Amino acid sequence: MRTVLRGESASHLQRRRVVAVSHQSVKCQLQSDTARASVRIPKAEAGQKSPSGRFRCELLPAARTSHRNPNQKSLPRDSAEVQKTPLATHTPRMLLTTLVVLLAFRLFYRSWSGRCSSKRSLAGKTVIVTGGSAGIGKEAAKDFLRRKAKVILACRNLEKARKVAEELVAETGNPEVAVRRLDTADLASVRAFAEEFLRTEDSLHVLVNNAGIAGSRTRQETKDGLELTMATNHFGHFLLTNLLLKRLQQSAPSRVVTVSSAAHKMVRNLNPRDLNLTSSYGSMKAYGLSKLCNILFATELAERLKETGVTSNSLHPGAVATEFFLKDDPSRGWVMTLAGRILNFLVTLAGKDCELGAQTTIHLAVSEELDRVSGKYFEDCKEATPTRIARDRAVAKSVWEVSEALVNLRPSEVNY
Repeated sequence: MRTVLRGESASHLQRRRVVAVSHQSVKCQLQSDTARASVRIPKAEAGQKSPSGRFRCELLPAARTSHRNPNQKSLPRDSAEVQKTPLATHTPRMLLTTLVVLLAFRLFYRSWSGRCSSKRSLAGKTVIVTGGSAGIGKEAAKDFLRRKAKVILACRNLEKARKVAEELVAETGNPEVAVRRLDTADLASVRAFAEEFLRTEDSLHVLVNNAGIAGSRTRQETKDGLELTMATNHFGHFLLTNLLLKRLQQSAPSRVVTVSSAAHKMVRNLNPRDLNLTSSYGSMKAYGLSKLCNILFATELAERLKETGVTSNSLHPGAVATEFFLKDDPSRGWVMTLAGRILNFLVTLAGKDCELGAQTTIHLAVSEELDRVSGKYFEDCKEATPTRIARDRAVAKSVWEVSEALVNLRPSEVNY
């Protein structure tokens, strides 16, 4: 008698034989090289054939038997016993690989970064550097002092700025450094600084608009009703430059250097009527908008100062490890503070140091090849191309006009 089993595979079930038959059921034992299984033919169907003439069988659970080759090694019972490399072994390798990649990028990035090659002396020249007590502002001020310039550090924190001034004098041997208070987020402070400068100084050859902050987590307004990031990074410098234009023109040839950032690329659309960010706000949006306005301001200033001997250019300093991301700001929250510290750590490993980050600022302030260059944007001491909106003359003009209104620029303060 031949019994055909459902699901039987000829490759696995090679031999079979009927073990026992009773009036209750029929059991078939299947044998192969790898497994055994019992098959029961229900009693109602025992001894009966299907329409096809073959017996129908049910497959019972396989009995657990051993057919292990005596020469074959036993396999682990649990998958957890399978040999594997622990995560702790991979982690050091991953960290080492990441570190090597960062250091390699740092070597490449720094080797390709631009450096100011000009040896021009600034003896007899007066330079203002806003935010000159730290970062690239401090390094630029140090370079100007080495070139024998008189440098004015325009800073919010006078105590810190005085300590930095002492350091700069000790390092450069040039005592011609002064510290004056300037908070670009406070329009009254800007006007007070300008008034004091115009009263005490007869000339101004280079104005470096360098001070800046990152966007705060939530929207904040200054006492002038301006959004804090825009006030610090754009509006304050816009007003300061306008107030000092007359002295810059009298000292021509002179230069205005405005530090922007590649962060301006984050802004795809700009509404000149909402520079104060009243309709919507985001920390990165605020920072990106302020940096875009820096470029638009520098470009429009160049147009308004044609044939005056005063040039105006803007720049991106690169990825620089400064105190910028480490400034204490409770409004940023612990998440943004932590992110800032992590970013600063990564930039420290792979980016520029402050001295290298200041090179484009110095280049725009002193290089002979830029004596007649104005209205341009630079990166790594070379002219670069900002975004389309940053090159839009109509937008630049609108931003200028709205900025004039928001800082309440008086007719007596217009010098272009």
